Amino acid sequence: MNNRNVILTGAGAVIPWGAPNTDKLTEILRKDSTFINDRRESIGEYIYSLLLSQKEKRRGYHTPNFETMLHFVELLFEYRRSQYSMSDSFFQLNDFFLIDFKIKNSLETFESKNPNFYSLSNNNLAKYLDTAFDSKRLVENEYFYYELYLHFTFLIKKEIEKYEINGEHDYCELNKGFNQFLNQIKGEKGIVRFYTLNYDYLFPNISNMEFFDGYDKVSGKIDEKRIIEDDNVDCYYHLHGSFKLNLIGEKSNDYSISKVQRSFVQNDFIPSNIITGYNKPERIFNDIFYEFYQKMIEDFITADRIFIIGYSFNDMHVNAALRRAIKKGNVEITVVDKCSIEDFGFKYSKITGRNMDYNMHKLIKEPNTYQMTTEATKAKAYLNGLNDFIGMR
Repeated sequence: MNNRNVILTGAGAVIPWGAPNTDKLTEILRKDSTFINDRRESIGEYIYSLLLSQKEKRRGYHTPNFETMLHFVELLFEYRRSQYSMSDSFFQLNDFFLIDFKIKNSLETFESKNPNFYSLSNNNLAKYLDTAFDSKRLVENEYFYYELYLHFTFLIKKEIEKYEINGEHDYCELNKGFNQFLNQIKGEKGIVRFYTLNYDYLFPNISNMEFFDGYDKVSGKIDEKRIIEDDNVDCYYHLHGSFKLNLIGEKSNDYSISKVQRSFVQNDFIPSNIITGYNKPERIFNDIFYEFYQKMIEDFITADRIFIIGYSFNDMHVNAALRRAIKKGNVEITVVDKCSIEDFGFKYSKITGRNMDYNMHKLIKEPNTYQMTTEATKAKAYLNGLNDFIGMR
């Protein structure tokens, strides 16, 4: 019987390769100089300040980041495109705040007084803008926020692609160590089922293993039949999309066609090649991404070992799948993170429940190692990052 290994990676896994962290991506959106007002103030900075002000007013309101900002832009799109005057409670129902007269006036300066706007002819009063997504984009009315969302998304895309290229070529020893880790867990007859919450292809690009990514090599279309049926192939599946996809879920650079998806309350989502913001569970039910998530649930249940690397434990749909695997009780879990024992205990407790085989609430650092001893018989933790973890092997 094949040894089944499942790897789950989050944003923290790629930090050793120079990947931008959440703060960096948030800063990029805040400092954007394309969507500005007549005082040359960035709408990214304005949105961030609006969201940050709520942290001081509301208990349990977290510091905003690029995902919060993107979700808020998507709500503004829905708010502006409505044929009717939406209730002021609309944003409160979406866990934000009232859009009062002052905020509306401030937003209007960005929508109408951007010095970067231009028209395509002397008689054309429509506003166009060259954005990170494309040139000559129409940005009137609700499409202002549609284009702002795509602009922000493609600013992130450019930053991630830059790190991905550097990561392949500038980290030879790290790449070698990661390959040794993959080869060791795979062994002669093992299977590696790799799932990532990130949007890049760094790990399959630096690996000497051949991973199936879920897409047909010729057409670029998703190969649902193989995803569903082939459980014994080494795979690398993007749970939250990737920047190799276009806006209908194909591996292509053709963004001329988009596909509308609706939320549970029938609001339209802005088409995107990545899953971000607060609508992750709803976007996952899109045909583009659903089979990857369903297969992850199945692989967690049948795995001999699960390696959780650089994951924040903040995605409810992923946590639910991990808790289900823990309830079955057959799998060994190894968590690799870069954090304090206290922070790790808080995050990890989201998936363990009362199962003492996996409960690592009593962590003690072993001498001369980053491994933690624990009473858990089926779980281990390494808390000094992936580079140290693979260096120990």
